[in-house]
Amino acid sequence: MLSGAPGDYILEVERGGAPALTTSTSQSTRASLKELIIEGLNLEGMTPEMIEDDQPVFGEGLGLDSIDALELMVMIEKRFGVTIEGREIDAEAFGSISRLAAFVDGLRAEQGTIEPT
Repeated sequence: MLSGAPGDYILEVERGGAPALTTSTSQSTRASLKELIIEGLNLEGMTPEMIEDDQPVFGEGLGLDSIDALELMVMIEKRFGVTIEGREIDAEAFGSISRLAAFVDGLRAEQGTIEPT
């Protein structure tokens, strides 16, 4: 499990090939998530720069709903090569881009889908 503030991590490969979180991967993950949300959910007129890292993803923030959440989960699985199981998800993980990036990076680390840099 991850500790620390959401989005404070990036991934590095330690000796022995075990991935560890560091800050640059999370920045890359946040950027990829913004693009994925805009392109995958057809948010016309939006650019990644318009989405703040700590902006709520659902409701008042980007205005996404439960159908968008399901679509986003499928897109995340495809883009990042992870498997998301229902028991792993809570509302907090989808609270903001930073939290979502930390969640995705954590899954990638646990499931070994992080590519060495």
